[in-house]
This record gives sequence, structure tokens and C-alpha cells, in this order.
Amino acid sequence: MAGHSQFKNIMYRKGAQDAKRAKVFSKLIRELTVAARSGP
Repeated sequence: MAGHSQFKNIMYRKGAQDAKRAKVFSKLIRELTVAARSGP
């Protein structure tokens, strides 16, 4: 498997970043839903 370490590296790092971003987004969406439900 020569030449695959760089891709693995990118995959791993991107996975970590995407997880963080998804966490933030889901938090925002949850807050929006709660606000919309208890809104005017």
C-alpha cells in the first residue's frame, strides 16, 4: 500500500474536524427548533 499514508492522514484529520463542526451545527439547530417551538 505505497503512497497511501498522506490520504489516510487527510481522512483522519478531516473526520475529526467534521465531527466538531457537526456538533456545533446540531447544537445551533436544536436551539433554533426550541426557539421556534416556544416562539410567538
